[in-house]
Amino acid sequence: MSHDKLVKSIKVVLFLTIVFTFIILLFYASRLYNSLVLNPKLFNLSNDSKPAEITLQEANIKSIIRNVVLWLNDIIPEAGKSEKRWHPLRFYFVDSYNFYVEYTNNVETRKILIRLKGESDKKENYEVVAHFKPGRNMWDLIFGEDLFFDKDKLVYEYNIDKMSWEIK
Repeated sequence: MSHDKLVKSIKVVLFLTIVFTFIILLFYASRLYNSLVLNPKLFNLSNDSKPAEITLQEANIKSIIRNVVLWLNDIIPEAGKSEKRWHPLRFYFVDSYNFYVEYTNNVETRKILIRLKGESDKKENYEVVAHFKPGRNMWDLIFGEDLFFDKDKLVYEYNIDKMSWEIK
């Protein structure tokens, strides 16, 4: 075999090895993404007892939490203004149609009051009614009105050990 053919063969083998390695990396990256972001356990809710004064349908809460987790970066006022990815920390349910979401990008923390205007499976039905930033009195209003400041709320927080949203 001539030297040129040997070099060409080595280049082909090297190229195929790089392509194969890249495909394997993509496969494992997609599996990691699915396990971290789309894992159904991420949206499991505990069956802890709920305060008597707040009665919400568990299925509706699951649907709302799942959708806000998936759509948060499209719903929040910061949408399109920053390349930072935000994720929810806590949900404060006033009722089935009004709830607060506390969220962070691991540098800043914000909170919004959302009013659900219809079915929970449509992104356009999530209306931001108020926006807050950390302040002297816990939260300072950026815009809107804090309509449920003094109301009891059902609080859900993510439990990383159990990989589920639980009532606090």
